[in-house]
Amino acid sequence: MTAIDTTALIGNLNGVQSSSSSQAKENDGIGKEEFLTMLVAQLQNQDPLDPMSNDDFAVNLAQFSQLEQLISINKNLEENNKSGADTFSSMASYLGHEVVLDSNSTRVTDGDAGSISFDLSSDAESVKVELLNESGTTMGTVNLDAMSKGHCCVDLDHVAVANGEYQLKVTAVSKAGVESNPVAYRAGIVDGYIPGETPVLLVNGNEITLDNIKEVRVANFNA
Repeated sequence: MTAIDTTALIGNLNGVQSSSSSQAKENDGIGKEEFLTMLVAQLQNQDPLDPMSNDDFAVNLAQFSQLEQLISINKNLEENNKSGADTFSSMASYLGHEVVLDSNSTRVTDGDAGSISFDLSSDAESVKVELLNESGTTMGTVNLDAMSKGHCCVDLDHVAVANGEYQLKVTAVSKAGVESNPVAYRAGIVDGYIPGETPVLLVNGNEITLDNIKEVRVANFNA
């Protein structure tokens, strides 16, 4: 005696034969009950001289477990749809974009300080980025080339400081020798996301909640 074929039942659970969420829910219940009915019928009507083997029974139980998991997945998706949360599409829209975080500090890991964002009010002959400790002492400096006015994004991936959190200080010098200190923010490119009750974006390997985002821009890094 062979294991029960559950292809049609799994199809129902995936909504292949349902036209609405309420119908899908009904099919979930029918699929589960139908499977149990078929399994019990097999056991009751099996040939005493050729009973179901332990292997076949184990396969049937495994298929039932699979159906239970599919039911749970479909119910979770249905609940998300009922709540009106278009989580997948809204989070996916961030992919590949630059996000500017509401943070004036950056974390250094093995010489990589991530990316920062700032705005220049005029063209700069040179730009200097300082990493400050909690006492305001400069622990590391990154010297950049000339930069045009406007929004600037910079990768700080070769910083000779110890691992840790540092405040950012940017000093820009114009051709006329005038200094300015634009406010710098942590930034990065969104390369993934994790949906859920509190969805998060993946930026430079870090999980970022949406309430930490100050601004979203088209990616255009300067260095």
